[in-house]
Amino acid sequence: MSKTHTNTLKYFDTILNVSKQIFLEKLRDYGPSWLILRWDSLVDQVWIKAKRIRKLEENDEDMLIPEGREVEYIGIINYSIVALMRMGFKDKLPDGDKILSYRFEIKEIDINSINQMYEYIIQRVRDLLIKKNHDYGEAWKEMKITSITDQILVKLLRIKKTIESNKEPKASEGIDAQFCDIINYCVFALIKLFESKAVQKEDLFEYCRFCFPPDKNRILLRSKNFYIMLSLGPIVEGYLLIIPYKHFKCFGEIPKDIINEFILIKRFIINNLKRVYNAKRVIFYEHGRVATSIGLLPNDFHAHIHCIPLTTKCNLVEEIKKDLNIGYIAYKKFEDFWKDYDLHYKNRPYLYIDDGSRHYCFYVRDKALRPQYFRYMLAKCLGIEEKYANWMEYPQWEKILKAKILLQPHFLKWRDEI
Repeated sequence: MSKTHTNTLKYFDTILNVSKQIFLEKLRDYGPSWLILRWDSLVDQVWIKAKRIRKLEENDEDMLIPEGREVEYIGIINYSIVALMRMGFKDKLPDGDKILSYRFEIKEIDINSINQMYEYIIQRVRDLLIKKNHDYGEAWKEMKITSITDQILVKLLRIKKTIESNKEPKASEGIDAQFCDIINYCVFALIKLFESKAVQKEDLFEYCRFCFPPDKNRILLRSKNFYIMLSLGPIVEGYLLIIPYKHFKCFGEIPKDIINEFILIKRFIINNLKRVYNAKRVIFYEHGRVATSIGLLPNDFHAHIHCIPLTTKCNLVEEIKKDLNIGYIAYKKFEDFWKDYDLHYKNRPYLYIDDGSRHYCFYVRDKALRPQYFRYMLAKCLGIEEKYANWMEYPQWEKILKAKILLQPHFLKWRDEI
């Protein structure tokens, strides 16, 4: 098997793993409510999602609902797998009409059994992918992503016509094969989305990437004065950035009247990263006027704080203390750091860390720290290869997609929880 085929399979495994995780979480929350859907309704759900993808493509991602194409592709994959389950495991699943006769009471279904069905279908679709890639030489890579979307709609239209003509669908190879192809087309589209977002180094200093974010699909939440974005090159999954809209040079310089909003956002992030990743703690750090790799000019900065869920021990404060051979000032809360910086250290470069218990600040004299300094130190602390600290070389779109799918439902609840 060639290297390109191997990379495609790695993407396939990552994407389907994310899809399954979402599917099982919804199964625990709502039960197998999809059993009630008649075939027309089930196909319509996929049709609606595919049409929205096409609309987003035509409107250049302009959307009112904060769910981009990635979320819709995952939804299509899971509805297609539901269809394949209902065809392939008809005798093992309750009948939708019988469920309705029991006043909407759905008998409990063993999640392990559903998981096994899901895995069986994944393997079938994966085997099909291998065979078609062998025969066609990954011809899908020469297709535009808009063409892939159209192919999904064509196959859905064929399924709709087949169902309409036969009144009731049968587990024919025709419908079965169409759904398998739809799943693989969704995988191809997601791969193309990842690979189209390569970071262009020559563009880094032409404009501020935080004033004008080039990839708005990574934004999970917008508040009045800040937005929260999935970071490129997530050293650990769930790595986020808190960014003010205005071009402040560091968080030590943000206005007093937006501090409370920032504290609320931090608390919201902590709660949700702990919930989703079972993190022991969430740490925050900032390169204050130092060691950044973006900006209007090489010496210009746009404030942004990194947020990282940790499931293992990592004493980043002590690692930096040893590495720089300087002391730090410890504060009980962010407001104390902000006041001290405003009174005594204004315009000084610094490294700020909130380790979950206290806030630490290293005031550094030398501005020539290594770009992405914190990221390299975090990778070292966690025992991760240094190369993965460089977000320009290793953006790690697979982790970003997985984090977006897992976190977005929680971040949509921002207004309800604050």
